[in-house]
Amino acid sequence: MTSLLLAFGTWIIPSALAQEVVVVDTGIGGTIPGILGGIVNVLFGLSTFIAFTVFMLGGFYTVASGGNEQILGNGKKLMRFALIGLAIILGSWLLLSTFVNFFLQPLG
Repeated sequence: MTSLLLAFGTWIIPSALAQEVVVVDTGIGGTIPGILGGIVNVLFGLSTFIAFTVFMLGGFYTVASGGNEQILGNGKKLMRFALIGLAIILGSWLLLSTFVNFFLQPLG
């Protein structure tokens, strides 16, 4: 029994303690356009999440207003401003992505 446990332990423990290098390919690359593109995409994702959260909060205010005109107006205002903000975010992303991809690519 001891020899079985010893054999099992010598097979499991080294494989559990083996250290392998894991390389994660983010697709960004080490170039300036790649780094700027990655930063733009992260900021775009974060700001889009915030805009949708504000839009959902406005929808919650609208639904839960219970007929109170002031809360209903605040909910509609939040939803309107979230949509305007999302349009600005998408426009900014389009301009920045075009700038990074068009002007910062190497010639040739």
